[in-house]
Amino acid sequence: MSRRWKWRVAVYTLLAAALAGGWYGVMWWVERDTRPPGEPDVVFKETPQDAVEKMLEMARVTKDDVVYDLGCGDARFLTTAAKKYGCRGVGYEIQPHVAEIARKKVAEAGVGDLVEIREGDIFDSSVDLRPATVLTLFLLPELNVKLIPKIQTMRPGCRIVSFLFHMEGVRPKETVIYYMPNAKRDCRLLLWETPLEFESRP
Repeated sequence: MSRRWKWRVAVYTLLAAALAGGWYGVMWWVERDTRPPGEPDVVFKETPQDAVEKMLEMARVTKDDVVYDLGCGDARFLTTAAKKYGCRGVGYEIQPHVAEIARKKVAEAGVGDLVEIREGDIFDSSVDLRPATVLTLFLLPELNVKLIPKIQTMRPGCRIVSFLFHMEGVRPKETVIYYMPNAKRDCRLLLWETPLEFESRP
């Protein structure tokens, strides 16, 4: 079976599960299609604002934190954290036009002195997570797993929060099924802390 057809089967399987109500409506936000190699792994979808605020609360963000958002989209995690808590933030975005949206949103929010948007691939060797104390994710499960080596370089006590998706083989500190009033549906929010606690060593 070709790679293209494997992805189609996976997408249709996930969509069927979502329609059956088995995965908290995940496919309502995230798409994985048959884009050719070199295209982004995840289609940009905005994280609902109420989920953003709940995730930052779960991560216990304070003014002393440095929040990194990998695949930052319109930078709402970073602008919300900077405005609400006064902390610094760094966002990575691979799509140039989305990175420009993020920079515009940062400027509009008046937090340009606290938030930096970097354009690039989060899996590039130049991406260093060691300065971060909080990491926010809205990526597919296999991408979360792919990030484990980078997350392992973070200092002890750092918090990682994910919208919807788990990190296979890693036990979360907290899992919350959260009802989002704006979207009128449940979602799953997950929290891990460093050093990661593995269910079984990879």
